[in-house]
Amino acid sequence: MQLLRDLQLGFLHSIFSRDDTGFSKHTVSMGNQGMAIYRNNVFGGLTKTLEITYPVTLQLVGEDFFKRAATEFVYQNPSTSGDLHRFGGNFAEFLSCFPAAAELTYLPDIARLEWLCHEVFYEADHGIFDINTLPGIFLQGFIAGLFGIIAGVFLLKLLGNREIVDIYHAFHTKFWKAKPVQPSPEEIIS
Repeated sequence: MQLLRDLQLGFLHSIFSRDDTGFSKHTVSMGNQGMAIYRNNVFGGLTKTLEITYPVTLQLVGEDFFKRAATEFVYQNPSTSGDLHRFGGNFAEFLSCFPAAAELTYLPDIARLEWLCHEVFYEADHGIFDINTLPGIFLQGFIAGLFGIIAGVFLLKLLGNREIVDIYHAFHTKFWKAKPVQPSPEEIIS
């Protein structure tokens, strides 16, 4: 008798390996299309997640290109969490190595900016910091936490590429109705 865990792992392998032979015996009642139905649902959901997370990247490259890139990304980076907000964090690195995007040198930086905006948006709300607790906090942990909370601000400084921010603002039409006042990274940090 096959254990449930083995059955589930076989199912996942069939979904993400492009090989239905290992699991097709369990979908006989569905015919040859059994795994294709599951695969299309999984890939459709994960691709939609990437589209929502990376709307500027999608606009820049177009729907067809984005879907091809997203499909390959999902094959190479299956979701490891039930939380879809955690899926796609390494999409920028994928794009930097994706042969079809080789000439779009700005694209990985746009995706990095979008991911950090996504992380900041879904970051847990932190309560008001009580300065009296500072002596009890290990300095290194405090600094690491501080950088995590305001990652979007530091990204502007780290990128050092004003054009990326300008491209992002120009194409992020869903949230930016008019071009906002854009302070320099130095103004934000100070």
